[in-house]
Amino acid sequence: MRQVNGIISRTQWQQDTAASIVSTFQLSDFGRSVSALLLGRLLVMAACVGASLSGVAGRTRRSPSGETVRKALLANLLGDQAEMERRINGSLLRLTPKAFFKRPRRLAIDLHQRPYYGQREHVPVRGGKKKKGTKWFWTWATVAVVEHGQRWTVAMTPVGPGDALEDVVARLLDHVKTAKILVKMALVDREFYAANVIAVFQSRGVPFLMPAIRRGQLQGANGPTGTQRFFQPGTTGFFEHTWTARGKSKGQPVTVRIACVLRRADDRRKGPLVFAFSNLSSGQLLWYRAKYRRRFGIETSYRQLGEGLAQTTSKRLAWRMLLIAVALLLRNLWVWRNQHVHQGPVSLSIQLHQLNIHLSRKLELILDFEMVKT
Repeated sequence: MRQVNGIISRTQWQQDTAASIVSTFQLSDFGRSVSALLLGRLLVMAACVGASLSGVAGRTRRSPSGETVRKALLANLLGDQAEMERRINGSLLRLTPKAFFKRPRRLAIDLHQRPYYGQREHVPVRGGKKKKGTKWFWTWATVAVVEHGQRWTVAMTPVGPGDALEDVVARLLDHVKTAKILVKMALVDREFYAANVIAVFQSRGVPFLMPAIRRGQLQGANGPTGTQRFFQPGTTGFFEHTWTARGKSKGQPVTVRIACVLRRADDRRKGPLVFAFSNLSSGQLLWYRAKYRRRFGIETSYRQLGEGLAQTTSKRLAWRMLLIAVALLLRNLWVWRNQHVHQGPVSLSIQLHQLNIHLSRKLELILDFEMVKT
């Protein structure tokens, strides 16, 4: 059985995490009471316990009051938001394995929503389908590399109430291009199924695969319209579909290939799974279902993001963006550290070692700070 070649030091883990936060956001000292390193450590602690920054300040030794810490963070958030986004994505890329830049990779693009329950005046929240008791959300778009069971978030961008999805996709693809990541295909969430979004992928020559949305009428005056005909029970095979942006009959049309795949090989009574794609050449229907299933790993990343997300009632977009970025950085740093625990094939003992790291991650980060009040 292959032995573990390197054990992660909890002290080194804590130091790297705090240093990464300070470097990413270029935190600076706030007077003599809140140093940049202290602020970075408090941010990580807040993420670990799922509490607010002021809350963890009241639970640590040698920490100023929660109000002082809040002012220290506000003083560090006065910079340009676009520059802040650039620094976050740069830090995410630094934790991405160099091997991912050597050949084309699969990317997963999705929207992540956090519920908002307050007054919406002058608050950049986006509407959506009602869930968790609200239909208004802080919304973020992310792109992650999904290869061989690994998920590395490489870029994120906020999505405001007036942002068109095609502009959001363009920003993410710009980040990917700047990072020099070659794209094998983009596995895209169904919320991006729109003519303008597809036009962005096609204009940049990026192969994509996404679920189609059922639209139109089955028995219109001139026959079936929209995608209704593809969702009928028993429909299988490849088709072409052309349409323009909704409400823009004179807009530029887009054409995609459609793959209708049975949910089960022996079940023709239910409607098929319908995928829209472009620049993909496989002639096997099951290939499209199997490839799209790779995307669902990004949902696990969002669950883990929630486990490392600090709490706040702030209505400032920059504050919320910082907390989301800290959670993403913590997850990428954890995965990066796991990659360096061993070399070569993963044995059972190494898998158990990695599992223990995952289960004890929060406790190790907190205890090693030696700041918690007893």
